[in-house]
Amino acid sequence: MKRFVPCFLALLLLLTACSGPEGPAGNPSGDPEPTPAAQGHALPKDNRDAAGTGAVFTDDNGWYICAAGAVSYYDYASGQTMTLCAQPGCSHGDASCQAWLGNANSFAVLDGVLYATLDNAGSGAQLVRKELSSVKVTVLEQWDNTDDHFYTATLGRFSCGKATLHLECRITEQQADGRVESRTEGSSLLYDLAAGSYRELSVPGTLMGFSARWGAVVETPEEQSLLSAEEFTAQYGEDASYGRYVHQNTQRRLLLWNMESGDYTVVADHNKDGYLMTVDPMQVYGMEHIYQCGDELRLLNLDSGESRTLLSMEDIINYWVMDSKAFIITDTEAGSRVWVADLQDGKLVELVGAADEHGMVMSPSQEGGSFFRALGDNGRCVISKENFYAGRYESAVAVG
Repeated sequence: MKRFVPCFLALLLLLTACSGPEGPAGNPSGDPEPTPAAQGHALPKDNRDAAGTGAVFTDDNGWYICAAGAVSYYDYASGQTMTLCAQPGCSHGDASCQAWLGNANSFAVLDGVLYATLDNAGSGAQLVRKELSSVKVTVLEQWDNTDDHFYTATLGRFSCGKATLHLECRITEQQADGRVESRTEGSSLLYDLAAGSYRELSVPGTLMGFSARWGAVVETPEEQSLLSAEEFTAQYGEDASYGRYVHQNTQRRLLLWNMESGDYTVVADHNKDGYLMTVDPMQVYGMEHIYQCGDELRLLNLDSGESRTLLSMEDIINYWVMDSKAFIITDTEAGSRVWVADLQDGKLVELVGAADEHGMVMSPSQEGGSFFRALGDNGRCVISKENFYAGRYESAVAVG
């Protein structure tokens, strides 16, 4: 995805580039230039998750931050963070600021336009839109609190010109004896960014990703025939992993859901196909949803609704998709190993030295075009994809 850079942001970048420290995107080792695959891929346009409270939203060149009511941007090349306001002398503390947004609990930026949900000091919830080059914040939808109804809205996933929202309402009721009891009701909404309207979704499970027509949905029955933690320990011993047992034995189904008609077909079933959903949230990259059946990793294409086998390997304990690759952790008696496989041809490459006793030495959680935001031994950091794939973890730079 090519990011729209407003003229004021380009000016800020020019002003800070000369005086800023050398960015982490360089190649200080002097090694030969990497292949395009090692350099990384541009972010896909579709199936991007909104950032929640305290999180950031990445694009190809850095990431956006909503903190203390204003929007700022971290530029990866320069290593600089700047408030997105070009007004001289601005304190960035109120609605007169070009970067002002308000109390956002979720947000995303698409082609220079920011979408966010706001909590407004107890008055209710709003879905808003803001051009990054403008002071104006446009309210798209508003849910007003009443004396006994209190609303919260949260953005979910953006794809194909639409966004999912979770709307929650806490309802209070005074009982005859004077006690006040409350209950919470929630609904899933699909907002059309172009039409400016939404409709309710009756999803038969958890919506993992979607196209203009199809959604990948994971259905988990409420009733599960599983051992309790105490029963499991008594049967298998204290060294056995109860979490892994629960993961491998929870009966789920992967559904291909028609978002218009509400009909669905079963793509994979735990009992029939050995379907195992990964514990990692990164399950969709663009229009490809990754899932496991037995020893096979498969891809469900959300444009066509068709599945194909990506690869087959034993001892998979975790997998996810980033950078147009499947990341895979295997675990044997000899220890853990980390692999990547291109989503096009399934060719496996081992990341030698990437595994440790906890899974990975450095675990990527978000990405831009040429970098990963990751969690390493020293906390949250950013590292070029080139250095990550080469195992040069010492090149990572600490970030918030």
